[in-house]
Amino acid sequence: MSHIFVHGEDLVPKWRGLVAGSQVEFFLYHDGQGLGAEECMPRKVLRVTLAWKQAQELFGEDGDGLADFESTMQVSIRAYQWCQMDGALSDLPFLLFEIWGRAPAVVETINALSLRRGDGKGQETLCVNLLLPESRLWKVDLFQLQQYGGLEVSSSITITDPMPCRTLTLQAPKQNFRTALHCLIMQACD
Repeated sequence: MSHIFVHGEDLVPKWRGLVAGSQVEFFLYHDGQGLGAEECMPRKVLRVTLAWKQAQELFGEDGDGLADFESTMQVSIRAYQWCQMDGALSDLPFLLFEIWGRAPAVVETINALSLRRGDGKGQETLCVNLLLPESRLWKVDLFQLQQYGGLEVSSSITITDPMPCRTLTLQAPKQNFRTALHCLIMQACD
């Protein structure tokens, strides 16, 4: 086991308390007494569902392109597939991707993963399905997010394991999409 010293001055913003178990990004330094971390910033997470076909088109049949995509986007991605208790594949029509990183990198990553639709008039609309934990739903100001585009929250729970989540579908014009995602991160992600 190794230890790294982190002082309140090293946090961004300074003196902000970190929650136990937080994923953080930091710059490592050595000061002669040991290793330290500066500019420690908690990573944000948004959960995206992608249809199998879309995921395979983006990352390859076996997901071989995922590591390069993570590196390019400067995020960490965890991909999940559900299985039945007997090991058989589940009937869920999607894979879950957790996107971890600094808010701007998470926004750019989801922007890259989103479906694009043209309206025939040169206007591009982006659409993404996000999973929002039930425990965070109360934090989201749906009225504010609707100012940027279409928003729909599923009436029932989409998944129950590892936590109950609803699907939040965001559809917005390209120029508003990033702003809507950033707003959602600020509301729902501690």
